[in-house]
Amino acid sequence: MALKRPKNRPDTVKLISNTEDDIWATLCRAIAEESFIPIISNTLRGEAIFPTEETAPETSTGFTVQEELVMEWATRLGYPLRENYYLERVAHYNYVTKERIPETKTDYLNFLNSYLLDIAAEDEAVAEVVPDLRKQLRKPDFGLTDITKELDYPHFENPADDPLRLLAKLRLPIYVTTSYYDFLQRLLYEEGCQVVHTHICPWAGNIDPAYLPSANFKPTPAEPVVYHLFGLDKVPASLVLSEDDYLDFLVKVAQDTAPVVKGLPGAEASQRLIPLYLWEALNSSALVLLGYRLQDWDFRILFRGIINASEAKLRRRSLAIQLDPTKQKGVENEAQARDYLEKYFRPPFKVEWDITNNFVKTLWQEWLKWQK
Repeated sequence: MALKRPKNRPDTVKLISNTEDDIWATLCRAIAEESFIPIISNTLRGEAIFPTEETAPETSTGFTVQEELVMEWATRLGYPLRENYYLERVAHYNYVTKERIPETKTDYLNFLNSYLLDIAAEDEAVAEVVPDLRKQLRKPDFGLTDITKELDYPHFENPADDPLRLLAKLRLPIYVTTSYYDFLQRLLYEEGCQVVHTHICPWAGNIDPAYLPSANFKPTPAEPVVYHLFGLDKVPASLVLSEDDYLDFLVKVAQDTAPVVKGLPGAEASQRLIPLYLWEALNSSALVLLGYRLQDWDFRILFRGIINASEAKLRRRSLAIQLDPTKQKGVENEAQARDYLEKYFRPPFKVEWDITNNFVKTLWQEWLKWQK
């Protein structure tokens, strides 16, 4: 039942070099000045949640955990096309074949819940709690974050090995994520925050005002905000899941942000799809993209529709953390792949070839040094 991929990849990718300039000092200064925004993909937690089995490198499929989960879902749906590892396409197939009913938004979430419990049922350490967790799934607000808490998935013997917790320990005013879950909020509370705001992009229509900012909202390290760009599982209509969702999202955000880009007056902050506090921060902060691949829809829409759409004249040095091309499937020419990725990101962005977990751990260590 467990996914067939290597559990621990060797940390062979070189870390950021300080030969040209001290990027760590630049990032730590941005953190200290509350001008640092991590943009976090679902993989930062998703790949740690689902237990994996050791496989020899020569037998590894090269698929990510996310892709293997999608392939399992596609099999259960009877998805008839070859590229069955693209979530956006499989979700679109599910939506169309079920006659476009709104409830299909939750089908993938329900699959993940069920699949994780199937895996847990074979785990002697937690198997006895699985029947009760299955019953609790009947509750409307009980989902993956609740299941993982009860199962203690993922379990880190050393908290310093958890990149998401380390980001929470930085106590930043703004976190942006394309994850559908509130893992980060829970960690922020555990790390001492008394108030954590959760905001959702209202691209699909009306959102409970509790998930929208007030007109004069200002996040702080004491009361940070986690902005869910592509929706939250507790509000299924907000999810950006299928290909059509991504396209609709891109069109609506482009229409909404045009007045901001041109400096013209626009709607109130609480009515914007991307609120003004976030646009202003994206324009002037150091951004670090964590856990994204260039070919994925979530990255392409995020980078093309949000980051590149904003004025970057005042933006600080920003990074896109990318896995070495030799460790990605489908790459036939490493040198050309590196050159392509480095040219895709224009200043102030720069590609750094590193494993995300390595990068976050080193950033935390450098931040501790900075504060001394």
